[in-house]
Amino acid sequence: MKTKFLFLFIVLSMLLSCNQDKDIQPFNLKGRTMGTYYSVKVLSANQIDQKKLIKEIDAKLRSFNLVFSTYKKDSELSKLNRLAKNVEIKISDDLAHVLRRSKSIYQKSHQAFDITVGPLVNSWGFGPDGKRKKPSLKLIKKLKKQIGSNLFTISDDGIFMKEIDGLYLDLSAIAKGFGVDVIYELLNDKKLESFLVEIGGEVRSKGHKVGNAPWVVGIEKPTLQLGSSIHKAVPISNKAMATSGSYRNFVKYGDAVFSHTIDPITGQPVKHKLVSVSVILDNCADSDAWATAFMALGPEKGAKIAEELNIPVLFLLKTKDGFEEKLSKKFAIYLAEAKKKRLKKKK
Repeated sequence: MKTKFLFLFIVLSMLLSCNQDKDIQPFNLKGRTMGTYYSVKVLSANQIDQKKLIKEIDAKLRSFNLVFSTYKKDSELSKLNRLAKNVEIKISDDLAHVLRRSKSIYQKSHQAFDITVGPLVNSWGFGPDGKRKKPSLKLIKKLKKQIGSNLFTISDDGIFMKEIDGLYLDLSAIAKGFGVDVIYELLNDKKLESFLVEIGGEVRSKGHKVGNAPWVVGIEKPTLQLGSSIHKAVPISNKAMATSGSYRNFVKYGDAVFSHTIDPITGQPVKHKLVSVSVILDNCADSDAWATAFMALGPEKGAKIAEELNIPVLFLLKTKDGFEEKLSKKFAIYLAEAKKKRLKKKK
């Protein structure tokens, strides 16, 4: 679908705030996973064995990669990609859940979110082999016959089957978000009341910071320089947010520049002026997938679907003077309600 970048960075004042309450013991755990970094920030009035917790997180993420990685030849997903057509196989509950979510969003997004689009993405020069060559129309037409999330089935009891040979599944546009959800549930099961989980810019939080202040993340201003400045700070207590963008990953063939976001319907890179999309939902897997879907849909189609499905979305469009922000009604309502809560707490 596309390569994810770290478009979000956490805006925190945790260490400053903790001086206001000596009972709160804040800590931050960091590590690597899925070719990027993760961060877990926790506020707890109880003593937590941090070494034990980070071992549990790392173990959970290693198990996660054994299911979802396309780079590990022995992962469950890689085995599915080698599976011949019409062969039924029982898959794990986590993989079945993500495949069902992917098919659902594929349908609701009018096929804009498609976990089988990888061969087209690779053909345009965004694959792991690093080859840069503009594909012919003949090749695009051929590859499109191998694309479509309608070409696999997953039964209620987790039986998977492909309808064609060569169907390739890549869950990179939803896996980081689901990974956030997995770590969120690990911490939630430990009865921790306030924490924030981030993997590669996808985030989900529970509770509040010290002083009942909300967790806040920053949506990065779309520039070529990573982490240059914040476009907007957004409170996300008890919510998840994912941001997808197209302004750092592109190829140039001749004088033409092509986005890495590929429209699964046309097989071509998108040509609209949308450069960044942020989505707020209750879980991070859906936020992650929908951010990708809206980047493929573009501002007009995307805005229409966002209103139809009542999804909180922030669109950033490139203009000759800079950037233009467009909010779905649900996103605007979300920000207004969050502001009211902050003002009420200050009184």
